[in-house]
Amino acid sequence: MDTDGDTISNLDEYIAGTSLTEADTDGDGINDNNEALFASNAKLPDSDGDGILDGDEDYDFDGVSNAMEVIAGTDPYQSEAFLATGIICFTILLQSPMGSPPSSFSIIWVGTA
Repeated sequence: MDTDGDTISNLDEYIAGTSLTEADTDGDGINDNNEALFASNAKLPDSDGDGILDGDEDYDFDGVSNAMEVIAGTDPYQSEAFLATGIICFTILLQSPMGSPPSSFSIIWVGTA
């Protein structure tokens, strides 16, 4: 049985200490089953302790967040030129004041162009 639909059985979730009712135990934007695949901690929203939620991080520095890569069916550790068919992602770099780090945001569209 898998109450939360994250493809991890209730027994395995109980053993691991993850939620039986929430597919994303730590609320970081990545479901528990994907956290196991990508070696992040399903019980810690910021597995590496850098102050950025796992889902908001960009492990491969391709401008697409880990959570968006999971939605797109791509690998957060492998930079892809294109996302999966039917998924469009735009990353917009914003101008920042002199001396401030640049900021950006991404828009993901699941569907057809």
